Amino acid sequence: IIFLNDMGDGYTESLPFDWMQPMYPEMEKSPHIYLFLTKRPRRMAEDFKSYGRVPANFRLGVTVTGPQTLNRVEELLKIPA
Repeated sequence: IIFLNDMGDGYTESLPFDWMQPMYPEMEKSPHIYLFLTKRPRRMAEDFKSYGRVPANFRLGVTVTGPQTLNRVEELLKIPA
C-alpha cells in the first residue's frame, strides 16, 4: 500500500485539480494499492470525473477532524469508486 500525500493534500487549490492524472495510467498498471487522503473531496471527485474512472487499485479517503468536517464523508461517498 502506497500512501500518497501523507504530509500534504494533492487536491489543494494551489495545484490544478488534474495534476496527477498523467501518473494514473502507470499507477493503475502497478500491483500496488494507492491510498489517497484529502480534505477536499469535491476536488477529488472533479479530478476522477475528468479522468473518467477511479482505478480499481485506488482507495479514497477524507480527513475528518470533528463534527464540523463530517460532511466530507458525504462528499466522498458521491465518488463512484
